[in-house]
Parts: sequence; C-alpha cells; structure tokens
Amino acid sequence: MNKLKAYDVILSPVITEKATQVSEANQVIFKVARTATKPQIKAAVEKLSRQDGTSINQFVVIAVAEKIAAMTTEEFFAERKARADREAFRRLLDRKGGEPPRPEDELPRCALGQSVG
Repeated sequence: MNKLKAYDVILSPVITEKATQVSEANQVIFKVARTATKPQIKAAVEKLSRQDGTSINQFVVIAVAEKIAAMTTEEFFAERKARADREAFRRLLDRKGGEPPRPEDELPRCALGQSVG
C-alpha cells in the first residue's frame, strides 16, 4: 500500500444527508488521506474488512453505524452540558456533610491497602 497503513488511508466514514442518500444506491463516502490513490483506498478497505472478518459491505455498514453512534453520543453530552446548572453543582460540592458514611458505603480495609485481621 505504498507505505500507508490502512488506517492512514481510510480516516472515517462521512455521515451527511447527501452521504445517506448515496448509500441508498450502495455507495459510501469516506474521509481519506489526501495522498491516497483509488487503488490504495480499495486495498485499505479490503484489508480492514479482512482483518475484521467481514465482507466489505458489512464492514462499511458497521463503520457507518459506529460513526453514527459516536455522533449521537456527542450530541447527548452536548445537550446535557447545555442543561447543566453549574451553580447548583457548586453548591452540592461545597455543602457540609451531615453524617458519616454507613458501614455498607465504606470501602473494605483490604481495598485501602490495610491489613485485615
């Protein structure tokens, strides 16, 4: 593959409205290295799917699904961040504790590096 590793050639799938439309025609859009040639891209996809033990089509579908999962996770945390109340969080951290931990809430002595017995 002319000194480029498969992961250096195929960077990630592209998930856009247009990419979704062309996927219906059995086409997939990937971000690839600028210096990669068509034969290098094909060889990289074949190598990665072979390493994964899947067909090229299955490998591409899985890659797209993983990318979508990563994007939705990112959106989830961005939404949570937008709803965050830093002042309430700070008050919670700064409050005084009212009672000692219950016995079942304490770590076992062996977990703290203390001898038991």
